[in-house]
Amino acid sequence: MYTNAIKCFVLTLVFGLGACHIPRASISNQESLNADYVMDVLVLYVQSSDDIFEWGEEAYDNILKGRFNDLANKRNREFLFKNFSRRLYPTFVHNYADYFSDHKIYAYDEFVNILESANIKHILLVNLRITSLERSTIHTNTLSPNKIYPNNIPITTSSISNAHQVYLLETNNPKPIWIAYGFPGPARNIARSVHRDLRRENFFYSVGDRASRN
Repeated sequence: MYTNAIKCFVLTLVFGLGACHIPRASISNQESLNADYVMDVLVLYVQSSDDIFEWGEEAYDNILKGRFNDLANKRNREFLFKNFSRRLYPTFVHNYADYFSDHKIYAYDEFVNILESANIKHILLVNLRITSLERSTIHTNTLSPNKIYPNNIPITTSSISNAHQVYLLETNNPKPIWIAYGFPGPARNIARSVHRDLRRENFFYSVGDRASRN
């Protein structure tokens, strides 16, 4: 019982400290838009360790295929859609669920044809990238010098370091328009930070300061 209690304490400490650290996003690429502003966008969410250097069939197969509509991340996509819809106003945010079924494999040509039929020209892709997994051992005598817990019990903990890499893509342009890495979760923080940086680069239009307020 004591060991379980200590494990709960350690995990709370590890994840609590991780949540306090908010890395600054690094923008690595900026290109010119084919239009003055992005007035509508499809927000997609995946978890992948791969990167996109050129948008096309290879990138789709490596990162999006079978992932952008998987069941495991359905809730995450719902949260992102709601938060980006509010933050990017008046830019219209498309819900992937209006065009694609969950847990279904779409070939690249099929994916592109659906976007063309809906006249969707921009994709905002949010990719969760796990950058490191560290394991460490903590002994209870370092946590409880007053000996509330049994002394010198080893506890192994895991610490995952991750952040979101975000791409702004034009469906008919092989070059990603904008790439940035380092956005923390949850969804509301991602949407707020991405919106702030994209507005700064004049990709998105906003009415006054309405969309930038917390």
